[in-house]
Amino acid sequence: MAVTLANALEASIIYKGISSNADSSSLAEEILRKQNVDGGWGYEFDASLRWGSYSKEMSNIIATYFCTKALTSAGIDGDWKTRARKYVTSLHNNEFFRYAESSSVLIHNANYLGAATLAYLGGKNNLISSALETSNKHQRENGSWAYGNRPNLGWIDNFHTCYILIALLELEKYGFRNESVLEKGMNFWLKSLSVPSGLLYFSEDKVPTSDINTYSCSLQLVSEMSRMRRVQGEEYKKVVEYRTNLLTLLNQDRSSDFAFRWKLAPASLGLAYASRALEKR
Repeated sequence: MAVTLANALEASIIYKGISSNADSSSLAEEILRKQNVDGGWGYEFDASLRWGSYSKEMSNIIATYFCTKALTSAGIDGDWKTRARKYVTSLHNNEFFRYAESSSVLIHNANYLGAATLAYLGGKNNLISSALETSNKHQRENGSWAYGNRPNLGWIDNFHTCYILIALLELEKYGFRNESVLEKGMNFWLKSLSVPSGLLYFSEDKVPTSDINTYSCSLQLVSEMSRMRRVQGEEYKKVVEYRTNLLTLLNQDRSSDFAFRWKLAPASLGLAYASRALEKR
């Protein structure tokens, strides 16, 4: 799967900075082979979601984000960028980036990830700025975002919140600073989705989750917060804590060897981010 390959490629690039044994060229080639004619990437299955549906291989912004980020991290140039930039630009409806061509609903993590993707590709800043303005206005007073802008999309979950916060951190690297939005969002995540006994899947849950993808995304988030902000406090402690928790879950989960998309691939990326954040501590 394209997203699995992208997670593996980005992890290998990070590890390459720590150990020269990582070889990423074959991963990049395979991701490029999977790019669709329209310039985006999709999932290898049909999907039916609460806001709509999309078919197998149909390009969407989430898969395109992961593939673009990985190829950019690997320093891969070529006309794939032009085609990807055209596709991502086409998803902008003058207010926000749509999840896919078939969607007209504002899905906040998709919009933020679309903005980050266009930044990687050198797209128009005004499109990025308008997308940020749209979803920033929908941030709740407590710092959270609903999954989407419809009554049936009002839930708050952990890994989609992580996607938003990671996208905001990535956009800072390109000059799009949203300090108060990021600060409020991070405070919400720390207080409402991260509890002393672990991580919650949904904000209303009472019992911590054992979902490997949730721990992987959270580990990536706190690792990047720790690295970029060079903090020694809460985020740094959570890098160590979530790395330990993630490794424990991987060792206990006998199905993880056969679950690449939602377990091994994001786990490898989260652990790579943690290694980079901790290597000079």
